[in-house]
Amino acid sequence: MDLAELKGMSASKLTQAAKALAFARNNALDANKYYRYDYYRDNCSTRVRDLIDYATDGALKAARAADRAADRAR
Repeated sequence: MDLAELKGMSASKLTQAAKALAFARNNALDANKYYRYDYYRDNCSTRVRDLIDYATDGALKAARAADRAADRAR
């Protein structure tokens, strides 16, 4: 991403990008880059999901919960 693209981004998008970068950098620390693998709760895919959820202030988790509630209502 170059400077022109950054200038065109909204403040909320920049905040999300900064939060995602901070989350990723934290996961890359020596103390965090090795973890106990869990097939359902903690693996390479769930780490990306958690990054997105963190950067969007929980919007992903809220949307998934709403979808589950709608499925149960059917």
